[in-house]
Amino acid sequence: MNDNVDFYGDFALTSIFSMDFRGLGLPPAIYSKFTNLINVVTNNEANCQKEKGGICTLSNSCASYPELWDYTFRIEYSYN
Repeated sequence: MNDNVDFYGDFALTSIFSMDFRGLGLPPAIYSKFTNLINVVTNNEANCQKEKGGICTLSNSCASYPELWDYTFRIEYSYN
């Protein structure tokens, strides 16, 4: 659990994930769609940064968002 405020600081008791990091990241249009959908599912509690390399944070632990576990996130790779 990330409840150690001395170690995690402002990020203690929060959930953080990044979906658009360099390399494996989502293209901007897909990241924008993802951030819109996660805001719908979390009742606008998700705070997603708009700039490249942005992350989404939630105010509470993952256990506080059981509705998120109804979804599966899948990345499909293709090549030419």
